[in-house]
Amino acid sequence: MEISFVKEPENTTSTDQAVVFRWKSNNRMTPEIGALYYGNISAYDLAPLRKGELFSFPYVTFAWGKGRVNMYPVGQAIVNSRALYEHEYSIVNTNATKLAEAFKKNTTLNRDFDITAVGDLVEFRARAIGNQFNLDTTLNPKINTRILGSIQKPEKRENFKFFFELFFRHTEGPATFEKIFSSEVAEELTSVKKSVEVQYWHQATPPSGKGPTTGAVSGWRTRYEDKLVDEGIGIAEIDIREKLQIALSTSPPASTAKKYIQSQAVGEYYCQITEMYGTPAVARKISRSSVKKATMSLLQKDPLLLEQPEVVSFSGNPMIFKLQSWTYLDTYASTFVGSLELPKVIFFSTISGKQKPCFYDQKKEKKVLFPDDFKLEFRFSDTLVSMIAVDKPDNSGDQFPNTAVSVAELLPYFKANYTLDKYYSIELDTLAGKIRFTARQPGARYNWEGGVFLNNEQIGVDFKERENFTFLFELFFQKQDATDFECIYSEQILQDIPLSGLATIDVSSILDAFLDYEIPDFNASIPMRCSQSKGSYFCQFAEIYGSTPRIKKVIKSSVKHVLKGGLSHVGFKTKNLLSLLSPAIGNPSQDRFLNDGPRVIRTYGRQAGKLYFINMRANITMLKLLTCITYNDESSGGHESEPMPVKQYDKLAFDVGINLFKNSKEIKSYTCYLVNEALEQVSEKISFQPDYSLRAPVRYFAYSTSLGGFKTLLTYGTGSQEYELNSQTANTTPDVKRALYDRYKSAYNIRLTSKFTVSTGWINKDQFFALADFFLAEKKFIIKHNMLLPIVVSSKKVCETSDLSALMAQTFEYQYAFDERKYTEEIEDFNCSPTTIHIA
Repeated sequence: MEISFVKEPENTTSTDQAVVFRWKSNNRMTPEIGALYYGNISAYDLAPLRKGELFSFPYVTFAWGKGRVNMYPVGQAIVNSRALYEHEYSIVNTNATKLAEAFKKNTTLNRDFDITAVGDLVEFRARAIGNQFNLDTTLNPKINTRILGSIQKPEKRENFKFFFELFFRHTEGPATFEKIFSSEVAEELTSVKKSVEVQYWHQATPPSGKGPTTGAVSGWRTRYEDKLVDEGIGIAEIDIREKLQIALSTSPPASTAKKYIQSQAVGEYYCQITEMYGTPAVARKISRSSVKKATMSLLQKDPLLLEQPEVVSFSGNPMIFKLQSWTYLDTYASTFVGSLELPKVIFFSTISGKQKPCFYDQKKEKKVLFPDDFKLEFRFSDTLVSMIAVDKPDNSGDQFPNTAVSVAELLPYFKANYTLDKYYSIELDTLAGKIRFTARQPGARYNWEGGVFLNNEQIGVDFKERENFTFLFELFFQKQDATDFECIYSEQILQDIPLSGLATIDVSSILDAFLDYEIPDFNASIPMRCSQSKGSYFCQFAEIYGSTPRIKKVIKSSVKHVLKGGLSHVGFKTKNLLSLLSPAIGNPSQDRFLNDGPRVIRTYGRQAGKLYFINMRANITMLKLLTCITYNDESSGGHESEPMPVKQYDKLAFDVGINLFKNSKEIKSYTCYLVNEALEQVSEKISFQPDYSLRAPVRYFAYSTSLGGFKTLLTYGTGSQEYELNSQTANTTPDVKRALYDRYKSAYNIRLTSKFTVSTGWINKDQFFALADFFLAEKKFIIKHNMLLPIVVSSKKVCETSDLSALMAQTFEYQYAFDERKYTEEIEDFNCSPTTIHIA
């Protein structure tokens, strides 16, 4: 019977799902063959009274594997006026025909034997082959056995297996099919539980008298038992989805007349299955499937953003876009699979005094399995591994016993080889009777060149990237008050790791270059819209590939927003900016200002200040700052800023300096918060406590904060100042008439650098830690003569404290960020406090 398919793919198959062939063969077992039992008995031997002898035995026994019958002799043909009983025969009847008819009357004998008379002989021929029908001559020596029954039960054919071959062609390619995959496929176990008839011998006490007319008798009986029975059908299946994907993802030859459509690959395929068995296994029967069509969407998905920044980010922290392509490969990789399979050892030969396993080769010649100095050689890439057969393997890992007769005995020796175990996963396939070597990495470099007893089951294939594959990445940016986006970055970016389809880009430094801190007016009554330190952006990207690189489909991200500034390393790892700015989704009264540090701030004298806020809520369209003031006389008052129309993610700055609240009364404290058009609180509250104590001399600094705003810093205590003079000199030849000397030196490019050392005054630990933000500020100013003069901190070590210190004073050095070339300033008054501040 030919191989038949139990399950086949549809005529048009998508490789998005499994593509399975399942087949069976009824030729897995050998046919049932054997011989029929043939014996006879002489009619003369069954009638001893004819020779004047006394009848010396009470009955004649016929016993065989499936039954037992006792035939009782009687003295006359008719007993009790009835027909001959089925367990009796006449001792006076010497006619073989009559005797044969008497034996036929026994249903058990007649069931299993064809009984005939030939001359004076009664012949018994079994109705079925098998030794279970052989009559037992020990119980009946009168029976003459001529042919013993025998049977050869069905057995699994030696080395039975299937060989699977897959043929493929591109529909836009050549008309001929090419074999793209071949492999041996082991059969499945097909044992099932069945109710099986079992014969057993029942022993009972023989009844009294001549015939078994009453009582129980001994004999063979039948019962049924549930047993696992081999159905004798070879069944196997294979999923070829991966093989088709590899074939479909490989472009057809360049000579193809039609243009290959990259969006979908279409091909045709069929399989061929060969039934093999014998020693050695040879091809027997071949079955072929019909031609089917396979399709695979090469653009299974658009390029994807696996990772992108939050809707609001700081430009000073990483802002990662990670791109994923699904079409970066032209050819998918596969992993090499090889196997080691030994021929069946049929006998042992003594060679040089040693027992050696032997087998028959294809020419039926006797061969020693592992002759002296036999080598199994594994050749792959530029590596050669030789496993040598020896009498007693050492611990080198390069030897195995030459007396081994099965792959199970060889397995530990191959796993002990360092090189083989490094590059291959080595496992025993008990069902197939082989050692399987699976490369630990995909690719062609692990393919074997083949060798004695070594088979290639699956060829390794390298990944092949699409020609000239890259990503196009473009970044578009819009400042807060701009009317449109502009492209600020456009580059082709490579994959992070070759053959990964992933590309990562950090856009924080790109965007940071287009942002800047607003230099504030510290005494502005109108809130400031921050157009320099906040912006919006989005990216667009596409795949590029082809012999002539072409840009494929463009994908755009959503619009996001970026703020000048950043969190510290620990803060970025532990805090989420969105939850930091808006801690409670349903409670806008907890939305935070862009202000670090305590929510109660101590100020000195007329110290200026700003509060910065980003509107995180789409339903808030207007903001204004309310200030609740408490005076030293316990009276209260209030102040509100001009209302500002806002959109979601707009950034505003509000002046909160004490100079804004002009009143003859001395302020004890004041609290600021934002409200919407319905006067509902939509931000947290920040409180300020003015300090009117006498401190001299006092210096005021302004600096850009890490959160993107501006703060002022007050220091007091004695400081010092020094000048550093820098110049260059050159030799000059003077006017001869007025010169006292022939030559003299002249100074030029004279610059005066002012350097200062200042003390912070007594500060607590919170103020000490806040100094770090001042020292890290990109922009620092000292406020002098109502102007902001840029400075640079020149100290290398500026802060020192201990765990037990509650109060401390720090000193640091700074200098102007510019050099003086002329000097006309009057002596500075260090005690003056800023009122209206201008930008220098």
